Amino acid sequence: MGMDAFILDPLDQTMMSLATASRTLAGHDEYCMEYITKVREGKIHA
Repeated sequence: MGMDAFILDPLDQTMMSLATASRTLAGHDEYCMEYITKVREGKIHA
């Protein structure tokens, strides 16, 4: 039992930061490269 899908505003930088961090912490981002790249590009807040 859990959430299969949700609706997220892709323009909300705070929500996108949380979504990216949660993928990283769950082990879905090998070597944290997606997270690091998005922080460097300014797409999310660290």
